[in-house]
Amino acid sequence: MKPRTLNQLEGTWGAGQSVFRDSKVEDEIIGKFALMGASGRVGRLIASAGANRDSPWHTVPLQYRRPQTLFHSRNIPWDVADGPDGLLKWMDRFGALETLIVMAGVTPATSSDMTLNTVIAKAYLDAAMVAGIKRVLLASSSAVYGFGDGSPMSEAHSCAPVNTYGKSKLDMEAMARNVAADTNMEICCLRIGNIAGADAVLLNASKATPEAPLIIDCFPDGAGPLRSYIGPTQAGEVLAKLACHQGALPSVLNLAGTAPIQMEELAIAAALPWRYATAPLTARQSITLDCSVLAALIDMPRGTHDAKMITLDWLGAKRNDTPKTPI
Repeated sequence: MKPRTLNQLEGTWGAGQSVFRDSKVEDEIIGKFALMGASGRVGRLIASAGANRDSPWHTVPLQYRRPQTLFHSRNIPWDVADGPDGLLKWMDRFGALETLIVMAGVTPATSSDMTLNTVIAKAYLDAAMVAGIKRVLLASSSAVYGFGDGSPMSEAHSCAPVNTYGKSKLDMEAMARNVAADTNMEICCLRIGNIAGADAVLLNASKATPEAPLIIDCFPDGAGPLRSYIGPTQAGEVLAKLACHQGALPSVLNLAGTAPIQMEELAIAAALPWRYATAPLTARQSITLDCSVLAALIDMPRGTHDAKMITLDWLGAKRNDTPKTPI
């Protein structure tokens, strides 16, 4: 049997189909929380699930710096740099929120000033405090850990970031701890692994051709890099469940799938042209997260351990995605 092309794989994800639907979550989240930074790379992927009316995200307010009418009219046109007034006006019209999910921030691809991650997060926390919002989920990154020692890294693992992005997220977490200590706000910093579509493999899918295939490091055991992944719709379901969680959340929490994924498995599942190249001596084969704390808090979406399911999840989000102005 011939391998399917990326277009053929996209066709397997029918319009309106949602293999991750959770009606209990959908009933709980209406009016409970909003997504901040919906026009950034990760925010856009997660928000794209809202194009599917079967998705619990279909009713979630999405914050943009400029007015948007994507999916519904309850979006939040608000630039956090202008202070909390835009959020307060929205809440006056549509009602209180219990949780902000903050995906806004900068990466080396969008800014040369990584200190903005703390500045942006602090602005959202200040607005949440004024608005009386009791819980904030802040997007941190698994980059705070650095390379690790090859074993899955739990939240108790020491942090030794190897780049300015990881350092900036660790600084952001320290700021968040100080704010939480000085207020009655619950702040959970999410150390997010690789979200499919915002990662090194699938982000470059459109550039891979038979003449210029995707290059994946090959290590002495004959396999490629092992990383912690989750699909964008799967990540959205996790975020929704955390936002509505009845008990207290920890101050930091790893967020990825239930088992790590070989990067070449994603390339195969997405039908991408690719080949191995000998990994340089400085490359690390296994950089993974221990997400057992997360799995104990919520029921994880199905398929977070499976490269094919993660790829189908990404294809569904990709189908619905429309580029927005970066936040």
